[in-house]
Amino acid sequence: MAALGEICPSCKLRNKPGAILCTFCGAPLQGPPQETRATNRFDDDHASDIIPLGPRKYTDSLVPESGLGIYLENTVPVTVVRDEEAILGRRASASTTGGLIVDLTPFDAIQRGVSRRHAAIHREEDGYYITDLNSTNGTRINGRRLLPNTPCRLSSGDVVSLGRLNLIVLYK
Repeated sequence: MAALGEICPSCKLRNKPGAILCTFCGAPLQGPPQETRATNRFDDDHASDIIPLGPRKYTDSLVPESGLGIYLENTVPVTVVRDEEAILGRRASASTTGGLIVDLTPFDAIQRGVSRRHAAIHREEDGYYITDLNSTNGTRINGRRLLPNTPCRLSSGDVVSLGRLNLIVLYK
């Protein structure tokens, strides 16, 4: 008998067995405890695999009606951030409290050097901002490394690199 996946508490659709985030709406699913090992540290001297990336153009169908859409570089949707602050990283345990935690573990976050609390995205009147939370491997926008704990404005189409995981951000 094949194992059944969990039903999303948000959109009520059944997911594949072992899914951590709903593949339909991106909401976190109740599941097994997450791996809690330390973040892989990458040496900046060997950053030859980091290619300077500029903002990308995407079809309007990918841009959410409201909020900021976060996609993998191949346009696989990760989540949509609304008005609340969102922490990008890895969910270390079920005891994490407050705000939206965008768990990137299903996207090889550990192997790509994403910290548990890597970066935060928040909205202000003039747009969305990202702040590196003093992560192990840093945060980059279009190849430019951010200073820790310093908010930087995001433009729609920017490529955000958390360690070696590239994400695209899109909004109206």
